[in-house]
Amino acid sequence: MRNCHERAAEARRKADASADPASRDNFLHMETRWLALARSYAFTECLGDFTLAMSDRRRNLEEHGQDEAGSEAALRLQEISTLSSRTTMSTPCMGASSTWPSG
Repeated sequence: MRNCHERAAEARRKADASADPASRDNFLHMETRWLALARSYAFTECLGDFTLAMSDRRRNLEEHGQDEAGSEAALRLQEISTLSSRTTMSTPCMGASSTWPSG
């Protein structure tokens, strides 16, 4: 990823130094492609981390048997039923909090 960012910066410098509009556009397009490649590498790395974590979780569940998974599911259902009478929903991006009555 670092190499992609370095190449993107180099393309930007060349675009800024270019007097020819066609060359400038070409370098700016090149910068965009290098940055897109860097994002692609970052996504691939993140996906790999996620896949590894899910594989570890699955292996852990298989090692400890389904009893542990069943009790975890039961606890989740209990939490849901406890909250079913009144649910408070907060929207951090809006900065608002609203209460939804059960229906």
